[in-house]
Amino acid sequence: MKSIFFYSVFLSSFLLLPQIAGAQTIIADHTRTDLTLIPDGAISSAANLRVMLRRASVGGNINDGLNAIQTGNAKYNRSRWDFQDRGNPGWTAKLTDFTDQVAAQQANFDLLSMKFCFIDPDAVATTYINEMNTMEATYSTKTFVWWTMPIETSGNTNRQLFNNSIRAYTSTNGKVLFDIADIESHNAAGEKLVDGSGRELQQGVWSSDGGHLNDVGSRRVASAWWWLMARVAGWDASLPVQINSFTALVQGMSTELRWSTATEVNNYGFDVERRKIGVEWVGTNSWGKIDFVSGFGTSNSHHEYSYSDSRLEAGRYIYRLKQIDNDATFEYSKSIEVEVGAIPDEFTVLQNYPNPFNPTTTIEFTLAQDSKVLLKVYNVLGQEVVTLLDREMQAGILHHVPFDASRLSSGIYFYRLEAKGNVQVKRLVLMK
Repeated sequence: MKSIFFYSVFLSSFLLLPQIAGAQTIIADHTRTDLTLIPDGAISSAANLRVMLRRASVGGNINDGLNAIQTGNAKYNRSRWDFQDRGNPGWTAKLTDFTDQVAAQQANFDLLSMKFCFIDPDAVATTYINEMNTMEATYSTKTFVWWTMPIETSGNTNRQLFNNSIRAYTSTNGKVLFDIADIESHNAAGEKLVDGSGRELQQGVWSSDGGHLNDVGSRRVASAWWWLMARVAGWDASLPVQINSFTALVQGMSTELRWSTATEVNNYGFDVERRKIGVEWVGTNSWGKIDFVSGFGTSNSHHEYSYSDSRLEAGRYIYRLKQIDNDATFEYSKSIEVEVGAIPDEFTVLQNYPNPFNPTTTIEFTLAQDSKVLLKVYNVLGQEVVTLLDREMQAGILHHVPFDASRLSSGIYFYRLEAKGNVQVKRLVLMK
């Protein structure tokens, strides 16, 4: 009851502070740490933001995590994000530093932010709130990101009250919040760690020393930062069903359809529709439903789907998906065209499926002519992990190469296929 009393006292003090109406609340918490949920277009928009973050300590860990993510995949280019080392003075000096640097540098940035450290439990929430509101009013064309205070593997009552206060204020006043304390206190299964007094504790799996982040924790928090930047840059993460990809593979006289979703809200499922090119349709819709594939309802997880359309006649076909919500509203996917019965006569390396995977996946390719094929897998450091193929292969068919990564650790890898001077490299993600 004591903690509830203090919480209500902090909330009542907000009545004296300016209320911002009509602004959009965006909060990055432990549910926002999966990079695969962010579409490529949103990643590109986020990368174009000019970002300033005044930081030290855990901020350096996050900076390292962002660099590691970019090393693994160049699309996560954070070169326009300036994480500036501020040193680690007391909490009032950190806030003064931020206000001074905003005044000096705001013309060069679209988004500005600072973070306290886990050694600042004496920080006063109302002071931080008033300073942030003043800067937002002064520089109204800029975006400011608010933070909760990072935590440790031991609890602190004042720090917990500060974080509760910041969450309560930002969630009701249209603020952008990076809730690092929430991210640090939850494990990968979404389970929160607290002490006997209900104070949040940092999960040891993310920590290097009880307060700072280790490599895994740094990547996790950095992934949440990417999510937040994508949202600030205009990505609407609330779209009911986000279809990341929709592809078709011809195998003999069958077509294998594959698609994936980043998130799903009230997803009843998908009607698979097809029409044949060159067939005249009179007085009826040329599209025909061939089957239904159930969805996962509501989920923040990445999901893979597939459907095999077999025993087709030779010819050209177009496929599309009709995604249906539980309330019967629907949207159509893009259409894709295939030719059945034709012999593949080009060098093509397809994306492995599934991707991400655990622990097995399949790599597929076609050849323009009979040739020796060299297929190898590499880690993000460019080191060879395994050779999957090194032999003569036949043209005119779709080759399937299974890859079992059960002995490897989770992470980003690349497969490189070379045949007759042709080379293609693609990325795969192992998530155990």
